[in-house]
Amino acid sequence: MNTDSLAQTTVKSLLADVAGGSMAPGGIGMAALSAAQTAALVSMVCCQTAGKPGYEPMTEEMERVLERARQLEEQVLIFLDQEVEAFNKLMESAALPRGLTDHDEQTTIRREMMRIAARSYVQVPYQVGLIAAELLPLVETVIRYGNRELVADAGTALFTALAALRAAALQVSLNLKGQEADEWVATARERVARWCEEAATAESELWPLLQGQAGVQTA
Repeated sequence: MNTDSLAQTTVKSLLADVAGGSMAPGGIGMAALSAAQTAALVSMVCCQTAGKPGYEPMTEEMERVLERARQLEEQVLIFLDQEVEAFNKLMESAALPRGLTDHDEQTTIRREMMRIAARSYVQVPYQVGLIAAELLPLVETVIRYGNRELVADAGTALFTALAALRAAALQVSLNLKGQEADEWVATARERVARWCEEAATAESELWPLLQGQAGVQTA
């Protein structure tokens, strides 16, 4: 795998890493990339709306959205590398020697190290999901008020945001299985349920709007 930061590598190299079968980068990193694509597309629409003829009243709002989208893009790309780091720690803990019984020192140490590593691993898609959820209202803003010449770009931002959010929700849910129930786990599960609702609501409201803006015939 490329030892450079995945956020700084080429698209071709990144996809080669994913396709290589090493497990990480994988679905979590691709969810992060989808979120970053969303932020970039939101920024694009904002740049082509703020101050443009006919859109002057939206300039201040578009500049606000642009600033936040750029911040979120930078933040979420970190998780391309963090997925790999967290996965490697999980594998290292799983490779620790087992004791002869379930209660001897080696077994106890291995179990605790695996618990810590598993919690760190699930934090990665959790953070990606938080960013993707914050991107959704920014996407809604550019769909509703952005430059109509970029309706397809705004629409693409919607679907990359939905992909990121739903992928993060799936990853969190799967990686919470088998973890000891506590307040954080309960909060994470509640958050996942909220993400799924937010994604469904955004799709049901914004997709028909996009179709109307683009003049797409609906059944």
